[in-house]
Amino acid sequence: RPDHPITGPLVRLKRVGAEGFAQKAPAILEAALADPKSPVNPLIAEALRGLKPKSLEDVAFAYDAVFTKNHDRIMAHLQMRGTAGKRAEQDDKAIAQLAAYPFPTPNYEDIATTTQMTVLVSTRAFCEPWQSAPAFQNGNIPTRFFRFDAINALDLTHPGGPGTAMVITDVEKPRDSNVFIRGD
Repeated sequence: RPDHPITGPLVRLKRVGAEGFAQKAPAILEAALADPKSPVNPLIAEALRGLKPKSLEDVAFAYDAVFTKNHDRIMAHLQMRGTAGKRAEQDDKAIAQLAAYPFPTPNYEDIATTTQMTVLVSTRAFCEPWQSAPAFQNGNIPTRFFRFDAINALDLTHPGGPGTAMVITDVEKPRDSNVFIRGD
């Protein structure tokens, strides 16, 4: 999206094409960085300000340099998001935007159980509205990447797994339910 804080300038430059890129790119970059309607991430803006790229590849290298330079801070942010009781608001907004690219990362409480993680991964419920849900061939989630079904099966079948029961309410003494001729 041209208004995205991370990729906005890149999207604008991608529209230019290879011919005349070196001449047009600096002005397009400056316009993108100065646009108050679509603020650019400060770390990306710092890397792109004054850049005179000869091709889109030069811009990609500038982006790569930003992510490489801030790798440790991004990893610290992700570690914080994976810790109970910590929230993203407690971290540097520019780093949070880098860490959330291309998809936002949920807080620990949002993914504390396997079921929550499965729902979030399969529906992208933690993503921005413009980000599409994942599309898998024939609707099948590739198990080599998403092993949550196996984890759930292990939770249900392993002797050391948590106790579960398919009931509405637990009672002291279980009883048979009535079976009606037209159904339960």
